[in-house]
Amino acid sequence: MTRRMILTTVAVFAVFSSISVASVFMDANKDVERAMAAKTFEEAESPLRAAIQRYRLMIESGVRNGYLYYNLGNCYMRIRDVGEAIYWYRMAER
Repeated sequence: MTRRMILTTVAVFAVFSSISVASVFMDANKDVERAMAAKTFEEAESPLRAAIQRYRLMIESGVRNGYLYYNLGNCYMRIRDVGEAIYWYRMAER
């Protein structure tokens, strides 16, 4: 494999990875929007947990971003998991 082919392969992978991450982030934000439109905690809890899973998937895939951590903290706070919320708020401060 030539150097040019390797660089092209890496570039294509980077583009698809960023598209995938952006898609996951947008889906998570849509989950949060659905939760905010809910009338009760019970209705909001499921979309918030889905958003948490999506945000954590992004972190596991290597994304490091204060806004992401802050959003994750907000989700945990809204499902009343104060300990996790504080952890992610502190991560966002860094």
